[in-house]
Amino acid sequence: MTYTPLNLQQATALLKERAPHLLDAVDFEMEELLDEDEEPELFWHDGDLTLEGNFSVDRPCLIVTGDVDVTGVFSDCEELDFTLTIVLGKVKAGQLLTFGEMILVGDVAVDELIWANSGNDYRFRIMGDVTARAIVEAGMSTTLSGSVDAEFIASLTNEITDGTKAIVPRGHLSPKYIFPDPYLDDDQYPKERDIIEAVIEQKTVLKDLTKPDGLPLEAQWSATDGEWVVKAFDDPAVKTGVISYYRPDGTLCEQTNFVDGIPDGPYTRYHETGEISRTGSFDKGRLVGTHVFTRSTGYTTEKFGGFADSVRKVEYDYRGEKVIAFRCYDVDGNEVDKHGKPK
Repeated sequence: MTYTPLNLQQATALLKERAPHLLDAVDFEMEELLDEDEEPELFWHDGDLTLEGNFSVDRPCLIVTGDVDVTGVFSDCEELDFTLTIVLGKVKAGQLLTFGEMILVGDVAVDELIWANSGNDYRFRIMGDVTARAIVEAGMSTTLSGSVDAEFIASLTNEITDGTKAIVPRGHLSPKYIFPDPYLDDDQYPKERDIIEAVIEQKTVLKDLTKPDGLPLEAQWSATDGEWVVKAFDDPAVKTGVISYYRPDGTLCEQTNFVDGIPDGPYTRYHETGEISRTGSFDKGRLVGTHVFTRSTGYTTEKFGGFADSVRKVEYDYRGEKVIAFRCYDVDGNEVDKHGKPK
């Protein structure tokens, strides 16, 4: 393959000609790479880049003007302090790993895993549509501007946005549903080094998505929800009725009333044990009234947060989607403070 060295002015002219809408995004990053006393560290590959096996970017900044088609792993180089990879065309790869700044302008099709982790130093942006079995953000500002087609989407550190709004909230989908046990630590967090080594060796590190027994036949998997979804709408075009959400393991997670496709009316969330986790109401998508959180007696992935173990239930009063008051209760129903002490 042929790389052509560029200075900042040449790189800016290239992007102005081929992709002018990118200039605001990459000017600052390219300036970081330049030192007046050294050779330029910006390079470009004109045309498509097609390779059998793995391809790792080995330049601090690489601009590819065409498509990238890699049968194995496409990655930037995690060994460098900073990398900026820009692909103006489409990307097709077996797996994709990014640890630096990466901007992919066209559509992206990855057979297995997209893993993004720069220690929250850089950004990962896909401006076209993306397909993959799994997309995992483990420490990277991540923007997916086009449509997303994936079995699993996990945002472990930051929310994933489309550039204007969050499409996947932080903490979405436990890694235990994505990776087999050998790739998880005792806290059920991914072992990044083990995953990367296995991916480089072109091993499969993902679980298969299987529909648990006992779910309604009409249950459909939603990657952006990270749950199985059942929509009980009398008229699908009106989108009014109850939506039920089930975790990947089949346990009931939530039931929410919708009117015209917007949460409106009561909702209930459940612990994996089947106990009620939370109850409350929406008014045209806004939290209103009193919402009750109840601690589980067994294992749960539901959040309770910030209260002594002896606090069994917390009531929150909402006004204008803001909490204006809260009350805590112990297992006997006595009101206590957040530390579990009698009031």
